[in-house]
This record gives sequence, structure tokens and C-alpha cells, in this order.
Amino acid sequence: MSLQSTTFNVPPGSQSVQVRIIDSTTRIGNIPLEFLMEPPMESMKYMPILPAWSFLIEHPSGQKILYDLGVPRDWHAFAPAAAEPLKGRGWKIEVEEEVIDILEKGGITASEISSIIWSHWHWDHIGDPSRFPGSTELIVGPGFKTEFFPGYPAKPDSPVRQSDFANPVLG
Repeated sequence: MSLQSTTFNVPPGSQSVQVRIIDSTTRIGNIPLEFLMEPPMESMKYMPILPAWSFLIEHPSGQKILYDLGVPRDWHAFAPAAAEPLKGRGWKIEVEEEVIDILEKGGITASEISSIIWSHWHWDHIGDPSRFPGSTELIVGPGFKTEFFPGYPAKPDSPVRQSDFANPVLG
């Protein structure tokens, strides 16, 4: 196997940001180890509980950005392309609180979040961006909109919902 070297140039700057980790309270259990890694370890059949984290990025200007949203409490309401396989796997998926509620308890309102970045489309990262005000942008990577837009139900095989794109989508 050959790995290509990729250069990622970061421009110089004088600003720094504060990054805080948010325990999204998502806990995923009963996952067969071979689903996550190959070869699996012989002494371990299942992965113990897996958490999902989000990150709050705060710029000195006051701008606040969320990186990933974890899993919404009602993950059963995901687009069928995401929800149906989860229901059939027998995994234990628990979510005590959604990130938006955790922020509110910590004194940060949804209206203070200028952007949400989805690191990737997997169900344990996308949360429910429709709970944020229309002023909150959703930032996705290259090719994302071509592959998944406009979301379920308009695009029946999309693993994300049209309602996830209620806010402006950049990417």
C-alpha cells in the first residue's frame, strides 16, 4: 500500500482560538470490533462504549463555531439510508442531551453559533442542525453537496435529510 504525501499549507497568522471539547452524551455500544478495525483483536469481540464529541471553537472576535454535533436524541428520525441500517445492527445508541441543549445549559445560546462544520456525513457527527437559527451556516467538504443534496426525501438514497439543510450550506 502506498500513501501519498499531501501538503496542507496553513497561512501564517497572529490570532489564536479557544477550542473546547463537548461531551455530546452520545454513547454507542455493542459494536462488533471487526466493524471498526481489521484485523480485530482476538481477545476482544465487541468495542466497549464509544462516545461522540463535538468541539466549540471561539475566536477572539466573539464568533463561535461548532465542529460536529454528535447524535440527536431521536436518531430514528434520520433519513432511512442512515436509520434503517442502524436499527438492524442491534447496537445500543444512547443520547442524554443534544449539543444545542448542552450549550444552552452552559450559557451559550443557539443564536451565538455562526457556523456548524460537519467533519463528514456519518450519522454520529451530524446531529440536527435544523434546531439552530437560520443565521447559522452549515459548512461541508468538497463534493458533499454534489453527492447528498438536496437530502432525503427529495433524494431518496441520501443519508442526510432536507431539513438538515434549512440553513445556508457552504462547501
